[in-house]
Amino acid sequence: MPDGVWRIARMTGDLDLVHVITRERSELAAFMTQARKRTVLNGMICGSWLKKASKVRTDIAEDIVRELAFPLELVDVKVCVVEATWSGSKRVIHMGSQACWADSSRRTHGQLSRT
Repeated sequence: MPDGVWRIARMTGDLDLVHVITRERSELAAFMTQARKRTVLNGMICGSWLKKASKVRTDIAEDIVRELAFPLELVDVKVCVVEATWSGSKRVIHMGSQACWADSSRRTHGQLSRT
């Protein structure tokens, strides 16, 4: 891995950027939930998934990624081709949600902390 990039088994603390590469919807759903809890308000969550054209079995597609991200108030700002068999997206916390969060240390999944 490049300098400054770590592979982690468990997310802790506040993170500026998280990225998952997966073939399974269940793994992506769990990852996005955890990442949403740990990502700083101006951070980003990126994901990569196999294209259907890759002919590799997967239950993820761009519409599934959006479906999982929407309830977490994550919006895509970039969808791209990573390479011939992989697609990817960059997601950020919706600005409307950011304005409601007075203290990012009191975030909870799926809820806005209003003070």
